[in-house]
Amino acid sequence: MMTKSRCSSFMWISLLLGFSLPVMAQTVPPATPDFAGKYSDLLPDQKLLVDNWMQRFSEIIRKPVVVEEAYDNLPVSTKTTFYGVTHALIKTKLTEPSGNILAGSAIAIVDKLDSVAGALPGSRGDE
Repeated sequence: MMTKSRCSSFMWISLLLGFSLPVMAQTVPPATPDFAGKYSDLLPDQKLLVDNWMQRFSEIIRKPVVVEEAYDNLPVSTKTTFYGVTHALIKTKLTEPSGNILAGSAIAIVDKLDSVAGALPGSRGDE
């Protein structure tokens, strides 16, 4: 048999849960970028680098390369490294010492991409 204080505590807990459940159910987590996403999720500047990279790779192997398919099938570590570095370049503004902006962003001075080193087995993360 429940004592009066236990019954009161149970009632308060039930009420609190009853009021908090609808709030918890409505909470939507903030959208986070998918660092290992698909080619279709890349920004135009990122796509330009990948397109050029895959076009040159296609010439080397003398076979057509479907850019979207090739990018989507890269190892996760390669895609996350590519996304992180290019995202930082896109967000970095180049300026003169006086503060005048030189280019839209640092990615504007990147000519081409030859490779992306994701995980390198046996090496430290800073290599």
